[in-house]
Amino acid sequence: MSIDVVPQTRIDHLVTGINGESLRRTDHRGIVWYGGRQAAQTGGMMTMRSQTAGIVTPFWVPDTLAYRTDMVDHILLSIAASVLYVPENCALADVAVRLAINEQRPDVSHVLVHLQGAARIPIGVSYEVTVLAPVEAIVTA
Repeated sequence: MSIDVVPQTRIDHLVTGINGESLRRTDHRGIVWYGGRQAAQTGGMMTMRSQTAGIVTPFWVPDTLAYRTDMVDHILLSIAASVLYVPENCALADVAVRLAINEQRPDVSHVLVHLQGAARIPIGVSYEVTVLAPVEAIVTA
């Protein structure tokens, strides 16, 4: 099944934690299309095509920052997801986000999203991921 991740612009903030520590807050938003993007046709109509599929494929968040793998225990992540395009009978059973190790560079981790469910595809799911990390946990070079 094809997956097309369409990110919005990443937003970064420097914030102060409750204990006075400097933290970097990074917000990622976008849409992931399973089974191809659904596009409006001439006159605003949509071509409806559908086939039943399980959604179990994780995806890397585009433009994710690199985080030090030895500091992942100090980084907070949250996620929200919602279905945008539902042909019929759709269920998201699990939505999770985590930092996963970069296989080419094990000292660095990146944001990985896991969605699990069942739907008739194509289906669009919007995602919002927030990462709150100590400034020193971000790899800049």
